[in-house]
Amino acid sequence: MSLPKRKTRVLCFTSRFPRWQGDSVCSFVYYLARELTKYYEVFVLTPHDANARRDETMEGIRVRRFTYFYPRRYQTLSNEHGLMANMRSSFLGKMQVAPFLFAEWQALFRLVRQEHIDVVNSHWIVPQGLVAAAAKWALPFRHLVTIHAGDLFALRRWPAGRQIARFIAKRTDNIFAVSGYNQKILAELVGDRIQAEVLPMGVDSKYFIRRDDAQALRNQLRLSFKHVILFVGRLSEKKGIQYLIRAMKIVGQRIEGAGLVVVGSGPLEQDLQRETNALALSNIILFVGAKNHDRLRDYYAAAEVTVVPSIVDSSGDTEGMPVVVLESLSTGTPVVATRVGGIPDVIVDGYNGFLVEQKDSQALADALISFFTNSQSLADNALTTARKFDWTAIGLGYKRMIDRMMENGTATMAERTLLSTP
Repeated sequence: MSLPKRKTRVLCFTSRFPRWQGDSVCSFVYYLARELTKYYEVFVLTPHDANARRDETMEGIRVRRFTYFYPRRYQTLSNEHGLMANMRSSFLGKMQVAPFLFAEWQALFRLVRQEHIDVVNSHWIVPQGLVAAAAKWALPFRHLVTIHAGDLFALRRWPAGRQIARFIAKRTDNIFAVSGYNQKILAELVGDRIQAEVLPMGVDSKYFIRRDDAQALRNQLRLSFKHVILFVGRLSEKKGIQYLIRAMKIVGQRIEGAGLVVVGSGPLEQDLQRETNALALSNIILFVGAKNHDRLRDYYAAAEVTVVPSIVDSSGDTEGMPVVVLESLSTGTPVVATRVGGIPDVIVDGYNGFLVEQKDSQALADALISFFTNSQSLADNALTTARKFDWTAIGLGYKRMIDRMMENGTATMAERTLLSTP
């Protein structure tokens, strides 16, 4: 009698993952991993945090965290701000790059061999895609890279970025880009014949509260504004919130009772608060800090519109596909956003929100004023759009890809002549 065939074993390989239940750090990899447990045995390999467990199971996901610096309490490279931000802003972060890469490679090598991993899904082309590509020399796993945003733009800036991208692509079986914009940048880096499919991160549409009782939520959250405008995100340059703050000077004069609620924290927080005070806008702009996911959905449901004013920052970095866009739409809350990165893949001007050019406070103000003075409701269209990006649909997209990879064997993209390189 033959033994039952075991499930395919998939490893989500990421530098950012919730450190504990309820943590706000990078929940989209968690939700993807959870969705994939419907079909596979799912593991996650991620950096250790001093307050997190080294080994645990979270909703069927077997999580392993590797230590990369001692004493452990000084591990700062992969904290809540992300690798690239910590490398730029912290000397200690820069010191930890080399030990991080070595520890990550060692942990990946050990886990793949111990658990007989079939497919490694690297989130971010660097460092995880690079580390997995190096490990693939000696290990027979299939390699699927998911490209988000900052990792790709970092490669574009680095002197050897093109060579690194080609090295990774040669040792990758398939690539997902979270937006058409990312797909385009990857093709410019690696070569026009690279085949990367576009599949964004998803959203749990059943999780989010509909806007049926917005006033009760505003009372619960102690929001006194008649019209609530919402920003959610890290307070960093590429989020473009400084342009939204300046736009509120105009909106506040035109829309009685309008107020902006800023959810998030980051390196520009104090500068933004100072600018708010200098513009005499502290009565209509409220900074509430970072919130966990459960509380965040209340803010979406209490708002009438979410603003995503992202820009291409001074280092050339911009958005891939902000999950904030999908979360807001899932609540039935339309979005005013800028035409950068993957945002135009989802927001259709005049259908489920409004699109404006980046770094233009007047255009943001005009779009918000138009939203509040236009009687047409965009909420139903927002919900219709969000359903297309529910995690169930995204998970099936990953399943189709992984199953195809398993059927096709271990041939890499280069071996299948999908990539033209010297």
